[in-house]
Amino acid sequence: MGDKMKREIRNNVKRKQMFIVTIMVILISSVGLIGVSNVITTKAAEREKLKIKNEKIMELNEQIKGIYDNENKAIEEAINNMVKGSDNYGVYYEDLISGQAIAYNENKYFTAASTIKVALVMNVADTIQRGELKGTDTVLYTSEEYEGGTGILQDYVVADKTEVEVSKLMELAITYSDNIATQMLKKTCEPICSYVLKITGEPRNDEINNLTAKQQGIILKRLYDNPDNNPLYDTIIGYMKNTIFHDRLDKYLPYEVVAHKIGSYNEYTHDTGIVYSERPYSLSVYTKSINTEPMAKLSKAIYDLKISTDEQVKSLKEAYKNEYGIDLEEVN
Repeated sequence: MGDKMKREIRNNVKRKQMFIVTIMVILISSVGLIGVSNVITTKAAEREKLKIKNEKIMELNEQIKGIYDNENKAIEEAINNMVKGSDNYGVYYEDLISGQAIAYNENKYFTAASTIKVALVMNVADTIQRGELKGTDTVLYTSEEYEGGTGILQDYVVADKTEVEVSKLMELAITYSDNIATQMLKKTCEPICSYVLKITGEPRNDEINNLTAKQQGIILKRLYDNPDNNPLYDTIIGYMKNTIFHDRLDKYLPYEVVAHKIGSYNEYTHDTGIVYSERPYSLSVYTKSINTEPMAKLSKAIYDLKISTDEQVKSLKEAYKNEYGIDLEEVN
């Protein structure tokens, strides 16, 4: 075989090898392009899916907001139906989670009667937390502290001889609305008027024992929030739940979910407290020349509205989870 023939054979082999390599490169590139194309398509699909999910979350949030707005309108309507424009009511409602407040005549001063005892025992609790007083300290009863009306100490105390621990006085002042315990506690802390001013930013007169529904609402908000982590606040709430009085805010509600303090003096009849529903709220109702039934019915109406709203929201969230895979934790 001649050299020319050999070169020709070698060139043919090289051309075939180059052809094979070219084909392989093309095939590999094609596979790579298909893979890249698939990745791009997959990512685009994922982006579209995420977009739809976010749109549904926004849609769900908007529907939930509408449900809550309807609840607020219904609560306001229930309050208006009770007061009927009368100046003898002062009402303050607040959702303690959202901060939404609905009020009527909330800045009108009423004789506070025993509702002021909530601020008093909180005042004492804060004094104890500052280290200026102990719950085990005793207070000597004097004849100046005698007061009739509600309570049980009237049958037990002897002037200048009976001493009662501060913690017991706090319990009696709330659970039994004990008037003598209240007078004795006043000797252990700063004046209630200065305490209320500090907490609410609005004044009150200790001599005539006045207060507004909004002031009481702010006091209850502090009790619930417990901004200084005072362990005695939980104790106070327990006393309010264990009250012996059940003819007003908790008349038609489970007693164990209502921490409240009534007040009655001559023509004034009040109740104020925190209702521990799924979304806790406060309600303060101050009245003059009104019986207790309207506030009891208002309390029941609000409680039922809150339960109905929670059920609607829960049902809506479950429907969106089942249809769109939206986790409940992703929605407020």
